[in-house]
Amino acid sequence: MSKFSLILSIASVLSIFCPIFTFAQVVDSRKEILRDRVSTQNEISAQIPNIKGEWKMSIIGENLSSTYSLIQKGTVLTGTFRAPLGTFPITGTITKDNKINFSAKAGGGMNLKFAGTVDGKTMKGVADIPMKGRRNWTATQ
Repeated sequence: MSKFSLILSIASVLSIFCPIFTFAQVVDSRKEILRDRVSTQNEISAQIPNIKGEWKMSIIGENLSSTYSLIQKGTVLTGTFRAPLGTFPITGTITKDNKINFSAKAGGGMNLKFAGTVDGKTMKGVADIPMKGRRNWTATQ
């Protein structure tokens, strides 16, 4: 076999296998990117406090207590607010630095707004309540 034939044979064999190696590298790099994304999402989820469930809230200076049932999907909060005047929907958010913001649509179109922080099984913050103004609040799970 001449040198030219040998080189031609090697080149044809490489041309057959190189696309496979290139494809395998692309697949491996995509798997790595997906692994990195899943890992990043898991790290973010691990940093966000889990506050789903029942919370008993007291508004300081008011003789009103209420219960919040929170549903959490990542940073998004939904649920219900149960008070003496009825049960109302909640929407809000929580951040990885333990800050919480949510609102409850009460009867008569009143929108109660709450902002605060979470520390384990306790929350505290400031509420904006129509006709009452700003009030401090606390909640325990």
